[in-house]
Amino acid sequence: IHGQDLVLEEHEWLARTGLELRPDGTIVCDAAGRTSRPGVFAAGDVAHGADRVVTAMAAGRRAAGAVYADATAGRIVSRRPDV
Repeated sequence: IHGQDLVLEEHEWLARTGLELRPDGTIVCDAAGRTSRPGVFAAGDVAHGADRVVTAMAAGRRAAGAVYADATAGRIVSRRPDV
């Protein structure tokens, strides 16, 4: 609500997104980072839990590739009229 402070418990903000979550609070996604919501991707710690930086970087590269593939195939459509 505009002008009011909102305090959310850990992982509560993720639950409000409508994304499918695992019991540990990480986001459920496929190997390319695609989540249960079309056009929403996840990678790194938020998708797989705490791990090494290099693992998160590799997941980010895979997700970026999937975003590009989906966008160029027309599977991601902007809801903003100026884009």
